[in-house]
Amino acid sequence: MGKLELNEAPGVYEDFYGRITDKLPELRAQGRTLMSGKTLMERRLGSVRDTFRNNYFHIDLSNVRSPTDEEVKVVLSDPLVDTISPQSNIVSGGLVISPEDYAEREGLVISGSEARELQSNVYALPSKRQAFWELVAEGDTQLLTDYRKEVARVTDKPEDKVMGVYPSLRPGLRLWFAGRLSNRSYADGGNYLGSSYGRLVGVAPEAHATEGRPIERILESRIATAISKGQKFERKDGLVYTPVEGVTIAK
Repeated sequence: MGKLELNEAPGVYEDFYGRITDKLPELRAQGRTLMSGKTLMERRLGSVRDTFRNNYFHIDLSNVRSPTDEEVKVVLSDPLVDTISPQSNIVSGGLVISPEDYAEREGLVISGSEARELQSNVYALPSKRQAFWELVAEGDTQLLTDYRKEVARVTDKPEDKVMGVYPSLRPGLRLWFAGRLSNRSYADGGNYLGSSYGRLVGVAPEAHATEGRPIERILESRIATAISKGQKFERKDGLVYTPVEGVTIAK
């Protein structure tokens, strides 16, 4: 499969498609970091390319099942992810986790009963789902609000019927993936690390140099996109940007 075109600036984002156990070492060898869920949200709102919106992606978020019961932890940027390779101890598609490894993990705890309830209905437990997505957004509640509104707009669904959460009760550590916007941007933690359908994005170091003002960059890009399409753009403070014939905005 050909690589996705993800960039406005050359080489910042690189698509790694295939077995996660194979592709994570390739990504790291290039000095890149695995794309976070927060970065994916920002790119889906702010990029002039639809590639981020129209594809699923595995993100830097772990679904870790306890080896002793059905409790699950959702862990952001887990150091164990950096150890995954073709030589890793993978059982039933998950990285084997010891009781000691599990105890050391810090993240959002989902009980076995909560996991089963969400598996039955990915839109159940709104408070738990909110906590999950706040973790994905790294506490950026404005980004999360804007993103949820956009998913609802694209899918023509109410906000409480988008961004479902499906935790996995399969053993070990796995990566969560976020579905396409058209699929309500649901999150699934049950993927196999050895599956040939892994889709990772490696982020170049220079991308992190501009991370201090993500919302401003998203807003600037959305304004430029609307104007380039001949559409008006109204900010939340009421300021309206209107296309002017013969004038363009650099993206």
